Amino acid sequence: MYLAFAMERAHPATSVADLLDDELEVILGKVATELRSPKQLMALSALSRRFRRLVRQPAVWRELDVSQHRAYMTDSLLLRQIVRNDGAFSLLRRVNFGGCTRVTDAAIRKVLALSGKTLTHLYLEGCALLTTELARYAATACPNLEVLDLTACASVDTLEVLRLSDEDWPRMRELELMDTGALAGRVPQETFERLHAALAERRERFAEQKKAEAEAAERAADDASLPIGGPVPASAQTPVAPSDDAPPSGDAAAEDAPAAAGVAAAGDDAAGD
Repeated sequence: MYLAFAMERAHPATSVADLLDDELEVILGKVATELRSPKQLMALSALSRRFRRLVRQPAVWRELDVSQHRAYMTDSLLLRQIVRNDGAFSLLRRVNFGGCTRVTDAAIRKVLALSGKTLTHLYLEGCALLTTELARYAATACPNLEVLDLTACASVDTLEVLRLSDEDWPRMRELELMDTGALAGRVPQETFERLHAALAERRERFAEQKKAEAEAAERAADDASLPIGGPVPASAQTPVAPSDDAPPSGDAAAEDAPAAAGVAAAGDDAAGD
């Protein structure tokens, strides 16, 4: 009996009530990432007032993925049950609306307005109701985008998105535009030629950028191989005086040869006497 009591006191069970708010927010954030279902995470708010408060903290929401609910996700459902003006989505980095064919510009604009400059990844594949106006708004609201997927957004102007990526998204490294405005269905000849010219210009600029980066990396490698302070000029190099034990150079040896021969001859005469 005493042993059981001692073990219980030495290793008390930890409950949710023992966790600090910061610790519980980290756990909820991992749950949000694993579940990829904001509705299931929101359901935890029914447990207690504390959970109702914590599930709406920015630290919990670094990713918003509603693609699992794409079959029935609408503007009304999104704005009524998930998106609110409480700052919960102020630190979002990834947003995924993939396959949400019933969501319009208005709902996604609301999410982009709340996440703002922290957003780096935006996936809108298959959102057929989106227009070019949303892309223009994203360029203003989310200047730090690195990945943008607009695949199968047929009402989005391909050329306009290319322009925005050049002028407003300096960090953009991945842009998906398959089956957008100028890449879906029958395309007018003029539009096709404009698109071809724009892509050729981007390809040339990309090649020049890669070449410049390679040259910069090569120069950096060369600089790293130099001694600290750079190479020492020949005029600044201090001559090293030869030591007494060092063998004479070729010219010095030639000058000393007669003297050495005379000394040797004198030694032989002395030996003969």
